[in-house]
Amino acid sequence: MEQIQLFDKTFTLTKITAYSLSLEIDYTHMAYTIVDHIRHRFVALFYKKFEHPLNNENFLNTIEQQIKNDQYLQKHYKEVNFIYPSNKFLLIPQEFFSKKDLKLYFQTGNELAEGEEIQFNFIPEVNTYLAFAISSEVTNFFVYRFPEINFYHQGIPLIRKYAKFSQKFSTPLIGINIRKKSLMDILIMSEGKLLFYNIFKCLGEDNAIYTIMRVLKDFGYNSQVELMGDISKDDKIYKTLDQYLPNLNFADVQNKYTVEFDQPVETHRFVNLFYIPE
Repeated sequence: MEQIQLFDKTFTLTKITAYSLSLEIDYTHMAYTIVDHIRHRFVALFYKKFEHPLNNENFLNTIEQQIKNDQYLQKHYKEVNFIYPSNKFLLIPQEFFSKKDLKLYFQTGNELAEGEEIQFNFIPEVNTYLAFAISSEVTNFFVYRFPEINFYHQGIPLIRKYAKFSQKFSTPLIGINIRKKSLMDILIMSEGKLLFYNIFKCLGEDNAIYTIMRVLKDFGYNSQVELMGDISKDDKIYKTLDQYLPNLNFADVQNKYTVEFDQPVETHRFVNLFYIPE
């Protein structure tokens, strides 16, 4: 899957200012979906895998060129939600959160690089703040091009989705978002309570398998496990986990929103994009 561009039959440029845009970019790919909130439909999906992984030096120049070449990224939307992937993060319960002390708390477990700033999102379902590091240059770049933009850490769609979904289960529910050659999120929730969330550097398939099994050892291999992101049934990660985890599935889109394009879409690859906070 090097590149896809799909449109729903109801998509129309005349209504684009009423749509919202969900955008996710890292060093390996760029993806976005356009959302019609009135009809509860995802009306466009774009994905492009970069031929060569980007780095700090060429990231913004490459993205700027992508935006210039894409007419749909030059439109004005009702809102723009930018999902930023980073393994520099900190979860802070609401009762302990303080803007004044945020940098001090954050730096106890994370090193801020030169030019990085701290942003944070509140997660009402678990009464917790998620603080994360992002380059001020990246922030300024996207704010200039999308004045309606909201910044979200990659963990926000994952945690909010499963906070609600896990209320149906008395046993732990596990969500794993895999970004090969990059990061891997592992989330564990039960009855709406956050039991575990961490981000690991994905250092190859064997390392990913070992990390997943090590974490699940404490919560039970019989738990319901949902995979999403850069993974398919042909991957070694899936084939190995399928041997040991009896309740292994791919994640699906939340209820109420429709994904109907002219060709089939592996929706589990875009769960973070396809999540809409209610």
